[in-house]
Formats: sequence, structure tokens, C-alpha cells
Amino acid sequence: MMFETKYLDVAQKLEEKIQEGRWTDKLPGVSVLSKELEVNSRTISKALRALSSKGTITIVPSSGTFIRRQAKTNRHGAIGVLGLLHEKKRAVQLDVVEDCAKQHGYHVLGIDHCNDVFREKPNILLNLPVDGFIFTNSTITPEVIDLLKKARTPFISVNRISDVPGVNWVDFDHESAHTKLLEQLISLGHKRIAYIGFTPSIAEHGRRILHVYRSALEKHGLYDPNLYAFDGKMMDYYRRYGEHYCSIYGMEKAVQLLNSPKPPTAIVAFGEQTASGVYCKLQANGLSAPDDISIVATTQNAQFTREERFFSMLAASAEDMIRRATSILLELIDSPRKEPVQELLDIDMIIQRSVGPCKT
Repeated sequence: MMFETKYLDVAQKLEEKIQEGRWTDKLPGVSVLSKELEVNSRTISKALRALSSKGTITIVPSSGTFIRRQAKTNRHGAIGVLGLLHEKKRAVQLDVVEDCAKQHGYHVLGIDHCNDVFREKPNILLNLPVDGFIFTNSTITPEVIDLLKKARTPFISVNRISDVPGVNWVDFDHESAHTKLLEQLISLGHKRIAYIGFTPSIAEHGRRILHVYRSALEKHGLYDPNLYAFDGKMMDYYRRYGEHYCSIYGMEKAVQLLNSPKPPTAIVAFGEQTASGVYCKLQANGLSAPDDISIVATTQNAQFTREERFFSMLAASAEDMIRRATSILLELIDSPRKEPVQELLDIDMIIQRSVGPCKT
């Protein structure tokens, strides 16, 4: 479900005033707080209930709202998930989280990671009535990592985080898969291999793929930085183009690569929709795959449509990964660990009709 955030902003302001010593025992009434913070009484009431759930205050009917001196130890029975609300395929992953959480007696709070409130004021996350967080699609940032670690709030990233120590994460073994793929393309005679992808919020994934791409091709004397298109920000494209952002990005980058001094003979695209955009642009230019340019899609969809079966793939199941991340988070909530949990999952390489021997 979508989560309203205005009252969380108010809850944070109230908690800051409590910590500053503005009130030492009892809070003013709802009408007074409403006037002071310039919000309606309903928002104040929701903010107070959030602070009560967190254990910051105690609401006593007919008596008032009192500051609690000891933190609440009871759990909320909920986990928060960021990054799975805006696309149908992400909704399937959210269903997986909900099914897994339900088996352990938890419910799930889907959080809109596009909301400016969370980007500008990450402290609001601590006011959410959840026992831990799952961050997907590069929604986690170094600031949030530091915040949650200091608050001792369990969390896990569904992306590898090596730049910041002590982070729990689950990810696919992209390095091994991309190395095998590049060796396969080289064995087919391809000497100009391009890569199209997005720049994540934490750019580590992009750097790792660039390192694999560069190392594998340099070993054969084939590396060309002009064939590495990894400069677009995913959220910028999503805000601009909506659900078609990947295919549009693929078309834009295909034009860039086709206009390079030495166009590629093979293109690896991040995601099947990006690959579809590349394919559409090739057709618009009178080119075909694999006769003129081979195309490979990296995908996290376990189920493929008829169109997607055309593409050769690095195929991984995002559902399996999010299920594993959920299980780990629930374990961390029940039994915190000193050492971080970090796991890599295998990726399958599937060569299909979009890849063939280089003919140029």
C-alpha cells in the first residue's frame, strides 16, 4: 500500500522538540500543537499515534500526552520495503515479500521511495512503525545506512554494498555472469562489444560491471570506452517517461552507439525493456539482430514473454532474490548478528536468436 508521509514529518518535528527539552513531561493539547506547527488536528493526532507506537510518548485518554522515558521494546510486526511500488513487475516482487512476511506473522509497508520527504529527511524512516527495512533498486544511500546502523534498526539491501562496511545485502553474481558472457561473444568473433545501463544511486554496481567489462576486453585488446553507455540516472528517466523509461533509454543509447566512430557488433543491455528499445532503434535504421548487431539482455524476470524469448539473456529471478532478502531480514529482527550477512546468487546465461557470429 502507499504510505502518507506528511504526519511522519510532523512526528519528526515533535520528537526533535522533545529531545531539545521543549517539553519535559507533558505535551500541549492537539489544538495548541496544530496551531504551532501549522497543520490540521488530524495530522497532529496521527503524528502522536506514530510516536506512541515508537515508544516516545504515552497517550492517556482524558489526561493528555506524556513523554516516555524508556524506549519501547515491543515489536510492530511489520517490515518496510522501498523501491517496489511503481511498476507491475515490481508489484510481483512486493507480493513475494508479503507472502514470506505473512508466514512469519509480519505485514509489509510499501514505501514510496520517489517521495522527496524521504530523500531530504531520511530521519523520518525511524518514525515508521516497522521493525526493519528492505531496500531495492538502489534506493539505499550512505546517509540512510549510517542512520539505521546508529539506530540499530535491522535492514538489508537488494544490491551489493561494498563501499560501506557492515551492510547486509543480497545480490546476483554479476561479475561471473558478465565475464562468461563477454568470453562467449568474443568466441563468436565480436570485437566491438557495447554495454548500456543506468547509473544507480550508489554507483558501485556500475563500477563493478565496468571493471569486469574492461578487464575481459582489455585481455583481448578490445576495450573501447566509447562503447560503454552507463551514464543515465534511472529515476530521472522514470520521472520523465513513466513505465516506458527503459525502452526510451535503450533507444537513446542505441543512437549514441550507432553514431560512434566504430559502432558495436554486439550490445549488452541492462534489462529486457532496454534491449527492446535498442532492437526497435536498430530496425528503424534498417539493421537487424543478430545479422548486423547481436543483442543480449540482462533480466531479473523469472517469466519471459514471447518477445523476450528472442533475446539472449543473463537471466536471474528477482523473486528469488527478494524472497531471500526477506528471510534474512526476518532472521536479523529475531536474532541480531555482529557480522553482516552478504550473499551472491547465481545467474544463468541463455543464448537465443538475438546472438550470432560476427559478420563484419
